[in-house]
Amino acid sequence: RWRKQSLKLPEFVPTPAEIKKVRRWVMIEAHAFILLPLCAVMMARGIGIH
Repeated sequence: RWRKQSLKLPEFVPTPAEIKKVRRWVMIEAHAFILLPLCAVMMARGIGIH
């Protein structure tokens, strides 16, 4: 979305609220990505299965 706007208007700058919203999602995704290998190891070792 920002890319299209920046191609049309070279002086385009996203609002601080939009930047904050995107930064929040990037941080959530980064933290979730870090947890994926941990979950894979736990599943491989059978942790959590009764």
